[in-house]
Amino acid sequence: MPGKEVRDTLGLLAVVASLVFVGVEIRQNTAVARTQARNDLATLNQEWLMQLAADLDLSEDFDAHFSYEEPRDLSATEEIRANRVMVVLLRRLENAYLLFEEGLIPESALTSYGMQGPWFSSTQFRSVFWPSFKSAADPSFVEFAESTWGL
Repeated sequence: MPGKEVRDTLGLLAVVASLVFVGVEIRQNTAVARTQARNDLATLNQEWLMQLAADLDLSEDFDAHFSYEEPRDLSATEEIRANRVMVVLLRRLENAYLLFEEGLIPESALTSYGMQGPWFSSTQFRSVFWPSFKSAADPSFVEFAESTWGL
């Protein structure tokens, strides 16, 4: 029967080995979570772009409503559609920002998924849409977006 010192040493080695194993598992799980988060954002972005590409009237309404130039007059229905597309865009950006805060995506992903879009400079966005939207958004996203867009 081994002595107490040998048992203690073996116990310590078992604890160290299990901690190393847990560390490796956590690192692998984090890598998988980062990859999944980036893939999910890519899918959402593609769906948003495909929606606009598939419905040219919707795309034109969105661009006209949130134009940084002089927006054209839209019917009430066209405005509602354009606003809903903007909500989808902002929710995607909010999600991306929250993933960035959690360390799951790099900050560069925010720009690549639309954080620098021209729509955020439009009078319609700044004076009408954003003030109503931000009350339902995550406060940290609101602060980040406002500093990014100079609101």
